[in-house]
Amino acid sequence: MGEACWISQEPNGENYGLHVEATAADRVSGELATYSEEQLSELPARWEMPPPHAVSYSSGWLIYLWWVCGVAAVFYLQNQRPGLIADFATSSKGFIDDHEWWRPFTSLFLHADILHLLGNVLSAAFFAPFVARALGPVRAWAMILACGTLGNLLTAWTHYPEAYLSIGASGAIFAALGILAGVGFSSSLRDPSQRSWMRMAAPLVAGFILLGWLGGGTEGGNTDVMAHAFGFCSGLVSGLVTAEIQLAMGQPKRVPEAGI
Repeated sequence: MGEACWISQEPNGENYGLHVEATAADRVSGELATYSEEQLSELPARWEMPPPHAVSYSSGWLIYLWWVCGVAAVFYLQNQRPGLIADFATSSKGFIDDHEWWRPFTSLFLHADILHLLGNVLSAAFFAPFVARALGPVRAWAMILACGTLGNLLTAWTHYPEAYLSIGASGAIFAALGILAGVGFSSSLRDPSQRSWMRMAAPLVAGFILLGWLGGGTEGGNTDVMAHAFGFCSGLVSGLVTAEIQLAMGQPKRVPEAGI
């Protein structure tokens, strides 16, 4: 505006004062008020929405316990019938050549040994309740299993025509992690306090770091890294889309307060 001005810190140390000549005070105040109104009106519509986790659901421990009973029962049957893995594990040739469509899903309930089983049960106890609280227990577990299945399907397709066999619920566990990252990213996109891309991308970065840390396996091990990655990516897309759909279905608006 071409007006002389200076800034001073107020005694409380938290605020600052803008000083101008008395003859310019009205013009400067009007300019600042207009600027404030323009900034508020130009906020994207998505920032007027509350984050998808504004509604908090139960942790879904009952569904988790039913899932634990299911994988434990299947593990018991494996010891009684050794051929169960050959019939129900993820198999590239079985799924594509023999059209055994159930394999990507049923393999989520099979485990190599007791340590494999316990590791996935404990991991699910950590991640699944957070997904349930964000999206609802039934929806959360349906998405976790569906994305884990999709991860296994994509892994089998990628390996074909190579002979490939895989078991374990870890693909679904990493799908839960991906769902959390997707929901968190959707939330950060509409938080007016997080306008930098670095802050908005933080949930995604955290998710990929955990994927690399927990899902990379060890050299010479039997970890199915590809199933982990596909499960995570399937969950990431699913979580983001579901959070956006939940928001579009009429959650109440929250308009940020005006201020300079």
